[in-house]
Amino acid sequence: EILEDEGYDVAVAENADAARESRRSRRPDIILLDIWMPDTDGVSLLKEWSETDLLDAPVIMMSGHGTVETAVEAMRRGAWHFVTKPLNLEEVELLVARAARGREIESENRRLTSENRELKKKTASQSAGLERLIGKSQALMRIGEMVTQVAPTRATVLIEGESGTGKELV
Repeated sequence: EILEDEGYDVAVAENADAARESRRSRRPDIILLDIWMPDTDGVSLLKEWSETDLLDAPVIMMSGHGTVETAVEAMRRGAWHFVTKPLNLEEVELLVARAARGREIESENRRLTSENRELKKKTASQSAGLERLIGKSQALMRIGEMVTQVAPTRATVLIEGESGTGKELV
């Protein structure tokens, strides 16, 4: 209820089967997973998700009976954080906010990485035309470097030079 009050869309699962189904149908951004559940313990469920590549959201493990060994095992299996009960609600809110921010950063990094790959492909194909420029002078090398930097951008460039110097190639 507190997380809902903070604007989060929350789904509750009463056991491991319900958690599996909820995870499959809703694709949560963050998972709070209790170690003690009626049918399967949380560490086993975490292990199952990590071994089947279904662990694509930060998992905050919770336990009122957790030991250091349990916490270490959960972290080894892919848990993002481990909290003990009784829960400090401010701590849980902070952890959820941090996990959500981490997801946003990961998503932004994936987007930028993808854009970067496309930019490199485009730059490589564009700079391939530079091979048609003849010469190995320092000045021509600088021009090639500038063209490689500017080509993938939307900048407007004025190229001046004498007739026959290869301006049209650039």
